[in-house]
Formats: sequence, structure tokens, C-alpha cells
Amino acid sequence: MNGTSSRIVIVGAGIVGASIAYHLARQGQRVIVVEQAHPAAGATGSSFGWISEGVPEGAPDAFLRREIVADWVRLTQEIPELWVNWSGALSYGQAPATQNPDNRRLSSAEVMALEPALGLPDSQAYFAARDGAVDPQEVTQRLLERVGALGGELLLGRAVSGFLREAGGQITGIVTEEGAIAAERVVLACGTGISALLDGSEFSLPIEASPAILLRYHAAAQAVNTLIAGDDIEARHAQNGDLLAAEDYPAGGDVKRVEEDARSAIQNRLHGSAPLQLQACSVGLRPRPRDGYPILGPLGATCLYVAVMHPAVMCAPTLGRLVSDELLHGVNPAIPHGYRPARFIDDGGEGGDIIAIAGRFALDTAQPPLSLYPYAPVYKIGEHVLKRTRPTSGEAQALAAYLTALRRQGVDVVAPTACPQEIAGSMWVVYPFVAGEKYAGRDEQIIAAGRLLGRIHALSSADNNAGLAVYDEYALTEDDISADLDEIASHAASQGLTLDIEALKTRMLQIAGRQTALSARGLPCVETPYDFKADNLIYVAQDRPVLIDPDNALFLPRVFDLALVLLLFHNALDSAPDRVFTVREWRLFLTGYGESVALTAGEVQSWHQAVEHLFLDEVLWLMADFADGWRDPRQTALFFSLIGLLDNLSDYGLTP
Repeated sequence: MNGTSSRIVIVGAGIVGASIAYHLARQGQRVIVVEQAHPAAGATGSSFGWISEGVPEGAPDAFLRREIVADWVRLTQEIPELWVNWSGALSYGQAPATQNPDNRRLSSAEVMALEPALGLPDSQAYFAARDGAVDPQEVTQRLLERVGALGGELLLGRAVSGFLREAGGQITGIVTEEGAIAAERVVLACGTGISALLDGSEFSLPIEASPAILLRYHAAAQAVNTLIAGDDIEARHAQNGDLLAAEDYPAGGDVKRVEEDARSAIQNRLHGSAPLQLQACSVGLRPRPRDGYPILGPLGATCLYVAVMHPAVMCAPTLGRLVSDELLHGVNPAIPHGYRPARFIDDGGEGGDIIAIAGRFALDTAQPPLSLYPYAPVYKIGEHVLKRTRPTSGEAQALAAYLTALRRQGVDVVAPTACPQEIAGSMWVVYPFVAGEKYAGRDEQIIAAGRLLGRIHALSSADNNAGLAVYDEYALTEDDISADLDEIASHAASQGLTLDIEALKTRMLQIAGRQTALSARGLPCVETPYDFKADNLIYVAQDRPVLIDPDNALFLPRVFDLALVLLLFHNALDSAPDRVFTVREWRLFLTGYGESVALTAGEVQSWHQAVEHLFLDEVLWLMADFADGWRDPRQTALFFSLIGLLDNLSDYGLTP
């Protein structure tokens, strides 16, 4: 869209709507801002107004935060009456979990020079000199004044009740109680009101309300010189001298108690501070998209455009610049694909559009993603692998930390290149792509694989310090076994194969009867990537294996992990033999493993039962679930080899 003949309606006169309107009007665009109450009536009016580039790498707003200081400086040059207090920010307590090269550790003397009233005994303190603060209400008002001066309109007290549509259903504007307003584009910048406005339409966006408290105190004297932030208080002075404090909203809703505690904390922390008089206490409902990432972009092929995020005040000038450019000139490649609303609308069958998901990690998708695995979403994108990981955020974060720790200790395992993210209800992660050779069954490769697993086990804590999921499969029932065996019999029959299902069932029921006793043995447990198979290894120089798929990591008995290796190391890999390890090959694996680990007498005694249990838990399920495997002669041969292993288990010990 170019030129000034079109009209853009912006719903919402908070700081985001005001910034977009200003940036459009400054370029000659006809703009109408429609607000149900008054400017900054929503979350903007209760914002603390901190401006900071500091953000953890991979955070949802990391891309925008890198631009904000430059954009705020630009905005103050364009609107000289706009006040930004570039005081810097002093944080204390734990080291900041942010990527901010400007963040500097302070000595006690430097803290005293910056903040004489701030008592910090035995505490770390950091100073970010480029941080600043604004009055969000004042900024919003100044932006809207400029919009008016540039010919834009501001309609206050106008609640939007729906969308104006043509006979064919196409959206052509908005509807208010005072009448309809036609527009070529409608920008939804009304925060938590967006979801309600879209109710009944063909679109739905998960935007949640996150309440926060802003306290304003009359201060008889200057209490702080910078913005200070710690685990007890977060405070700064407003332009008029009032002291502002930001607080989390309490679970029980007792805002009065929060205010009392905050006032006490401020006066305890700031030595010699005068009594504070509460001027105002407000609760703002900050809009947070469900996955934490900004939502910026058009809704399908309609004239609707969404702009919502947290923290909006901090990023408002950057949002205004990026969004106005897109509205006027077409798709703005500077806006990450992962910020687009399509991630909540499109469904690629595996938790969303893979291009959108890749965009969330800032991956270059100039070349189409290449699927690496037909049974799960695993894609090669450039020199990275994007895949779905553990099901919950807690598990995914624990796994990422565990792998990163292993990597730092020199273990050849991939570690995430960015924090895992929840996208469309699933957790996703990015690993580096590892180029090399597949396992081919050579002796050196087997020994090296054992050596790698031994190192991993040797580095484990004894009590799951990594916080991995804990193995707890000790309750398989006769019904579970019968259902799996029925599937296996059906798969075998479809290929004209014969299996003694009754004999296999008898053996499985015997194994199941020992589950409880096995779980009570107190076998040594380890943190491990689990699923340690040749298919998950890539061999680089000198037959050195790198573990490339560690996402099934668990805390489980050490011999269970070894049992799974014996059973399934050759599973689902065309370059591997179509059978389990021979006794000689198994001893080679144990040779490498034994360089780092000495097994206990209890583990040796429980070994064969551990193998049988893992057969019941993992192999039986695999044979029942993997229908395609029964149509593959190589995989079928492995299935029969696994069944045969049960009859020859005494040949496979734990001695190299």
C-alpha cells in the first residue's frame, strides 16, 4: 500500500497504537485512532516504563530489544518535548541473566557513588548505563498530539463492537455504537481486548492478561538517582519527582498488602529516605501472547493487522517503525516470521507451520526445510536441526541445561543453540547439524560408542541434579501385553510370517510378574540421554561418535540404559546389521564403556532381568507400534533376532 488515498484505522490508544499511528502519520498516511476510553487507559497507564536492552539470548523479544535504544533516541530527536531519563539502571542480587555488554559489575565504592542511600551488604551489583525510563502516559499523549498535528483523527469513548463487512463477508472496516468506519486496513492494537474483538470471527488469538501493579508515592526528597532493581524492590523517580515502584500481582489478589510490603521494603532498603505517601495504586493487565512471542502481522487475507506484545512500552518506537513500514510498503522482512499470527492459525500437522516455527528461532529459511525423519518433526534448516523436544517447558529446559553441561565437560553430544520454545502447544528446540558418517558396524565404532556412553554415565549425579524425567514403567498389565501381542500377530500375518504368540505371551507375563521386585532393588541410577542407538550417532573424525538425538533423556537405572543398547542399538538404521549385537560385538561395546564405569555386583546380578524388562517395556511396544517395520525385510529380521535373544540371554553378560 502506497500513497495517502487509503485510510488506516487503529483500534487502541495505548502506546503501541499511538506509536504506529504516529509513524504512519509522519509518512503522510491518513490515520484514525479509535479508543473505547481515553489514551493510555489500559496496560500502558500502569507500566513502570523501564527501557533496557538487556535480555537473555533467545528470549521472545530479543530481536526487538536490540533496536530499542536507537529507536528511543530517534523518537526524542523527532519529538524534542518527549522526556526520556537515561539514568542507567542499577540491579543487585543475582547476576543478570541477560545478554547486555553494557552491564558492568560495580564495586561497593561505585555503588555508594551512584546510590548513596542504597544499602547493599555482601551483594552483587551491576550497572547498565544505557538503560532509561519514560512516563508511558506522557509518551502516548505526545505521540497522539503529533498524530493530530499531522492530520490524523482521535476518536475517544468509541468502543468497537465488530467489523464492517461487505455482502460477501470481506472485512472493510469497524463498527462502533456511533456508526461504522470504513478502512483499507484495520490495526488491532488494543492489547487484551483483541481476543474479545475477534470472538465470533474466523480468527482466534490466545492473548492472556498478565496483571501487574504500579505504585506512585509522593517523595519529599530524591531517594534514588538511577533506576534500581533487586529481589525486594524495583523503583525510580518520575519526571515530577514522585517515586514509582513496580510489583507483581499477588495470587490472592491482596493489592493493599502488596503496597504495604513494598513501602516497607523501600524504606528499609533506602537508608534515610523520608516517609512515603501513596498517591496512586493501579493494576495493569499486560497482554501476553500465550507463547510469549509478539504477534505482529496480518490476519489471513483480510484487512486486519495485529500488533500486540509484552513488554510493549519498552519496544513501542521499534514496533511503530516496523509495523508502519509494513503497512505502507508491503511485507517487512525485518519482522521475524515467528512473530506472525499465522503460527496460531496455520496447522502444519505437527504443531504449526514449520516455516513460522523456524522464524521464531531466527533460522534462515531461504532454502526449504528438509525433513530428516518420517515419523517425527525433525528438519534440517541450513546448518541447524529444528525438532520437537520434551512435552513440557520444565522438561525441555532441564534437558537443555543437562546437554549444555555435558557439552561443556567435553562430551560429544549436541546441545541446543537457543532456549527451547513453546510453539502451538509443543516444545521446539534447535541443535547444530552434525555432518559425518553413519554407523556401519565396525569394531572401532562399537568400542567408541561404548566409550561415549560410559563417559556420560560417569559424569552423572547420583540423585538427578539435572532434574530429568524419572523412569517409572513398572506397571505393565496383562491387558497391555495382550493388546501389543494382538497387534504384533496381525503385523506378522499380513506379511505371511509365523510367530509363536502364546509362547511369547507366557514369557512376557513372567517378566511382568517381576516388575515390582525389580523396581525395589535400588539399582544405581544415572542421568542419560537414553535411546542410545546407532541411529542417533554420527561418526566424525577417527570414528568418534557424536550423539545427535538426546531428547529422550531420563534418570533411570544404569543397567536399563545398557539393556536398551543391547536390544535396540541396530534398530531402524539401514547401514547397521539386521540383528542384535553378537556376543563378541557386545563385549567390544563393554570394553569402551568400562573405561569410565565399574558396575556393581547388584547390577551384574540384576542384568538379565533388566534386559527382559526393557524388552517388555520398549521392544514389545516397538514391534506392535511400528507397522511399517514389518514391511521392511531388514527391520523384520531385527525383530526376529530380538525374540531369539531372549532364548540366548545367558550368553550376554556384563564382562568385556
